[in-house]
Amino acid sequence: MKFCQYCLLCISCLIIITGTTLFAASGDEEIFYVKANSLNVRAEPSLKAKIVGKLKKGQKVTLYDEERKGFWVKIVAPFQGYVSIKYLISTAEKEKAIHQSIRYVLPKTLQVWSQPDNQSNPIDTLKYLQEVKVVKKTKDGKWWKIASPSAGYVPTVNLISREQQNQLVGDQKSCQDALVDVSIDASSLIAGLNFGSAVPQSKIFKTGTATGVFVDQHHALNPWIGFRLALNRMEANYKQDESTTGSDYKLTVTTSYLAYKPSFRFFNDTTDFGIINNLRVNGLFGFGIVDSELENVDTADKETTSGVGLVMGAGLASNWNSLVFGFEYLLINQKSSFTRSGDVYTGSNQILITVAMQF
Repeated sequence: MKFCQYCLLCISCLIIITGTTLFAASGDEEIFYVKANSLNVRAEPSLKAKIVGKLKKGQKVTLYDEERKGFWVKIVAPFQGYVSIKYLISTAEKEKAIHQSIRYVLPKTLQVWSQPDNQSNPIDTLKYLQEVKVVKKTKDGKWWKIASPSAGYVPTVNLISREQQNQLVGDQKSCQDALVDVSIDASSLIAGLNFGSAVPQSKIFKTGTATGVFVDQHHALNPWIGFRLALNRMEANYKQDESTTGSDYKLTVTTSYLAYKPSFRFFNDTTDFGIINNLRVNGLFGFGIVDSELENVDTADKETTSGVGLVMGAGLASNWNSLVFGFEYLLINQKSSFTRSGDVYTGSNQILITVAMQF
């Protein structure tokens, strides 16, 4: 009888010990990652305890959530020992940090600069939708400091989030919706003025001057999307020779036009000739209302005509920060006949300097 009781007691103890071991072994395991550059693993939860191993940044560790002692936690892989929890980051936190640090290139090409200044040294050129790891923004919020694929700086407006990138690479309908979401980054308005010389297509007028104001719209994702709304004014004077008789005339032609304006970027880089940032060639094709006025300077008599004219042109433009500089050739065709002078004006060729601001 006593023997049986003794055996029953031994079996009970064995079950309790085994159950306790199984319960401990089945405790909640958690996966964490080292966020310090180097982390010591100690035999006991103490800074004075023996170091049994070292972990590197980003290394995965397995710990038991139940065995925490203050800020010390016990890990079982890749070493058994204790580490400080403040040097570990959870899987969820790591994924969130990775997600927030990834951006994608929006323009066709993007220059990486050594400093937050497009007059500093160029480091690398990134391509459309290339993945970029960002570190932090500058104090003014205009530049991202990036860590990869090259360490340097890029303008914040040229990078988009993962959500926006997912929309851009989706189906065509989703892509169009995404373009609305990133319209601040993708679209830009340019407002400015131009001035230069003009050559009237006329019997008596040979040279003149031209001035104008305009508003352009461009899209970074598609060079074929672009428009211009503008007002152009051309003036020319004709003066009779002192040896001949006749009147002096002044010709004023005002054109209000809407034109299609594609814009093709060649490179976004710094060359040996200076900064050429977002250098691009523009085309121009549209129609406008042309109002022509011929004034007899001697008698102040005026003769006016109006009609629809054809506007064509081409230009070269470049950015310096938000300022835009360039040259344009503009051809405006519209026939106007003036009975008093006998002149027939059919249009003008203009060479213009452009100064504008990009928004």
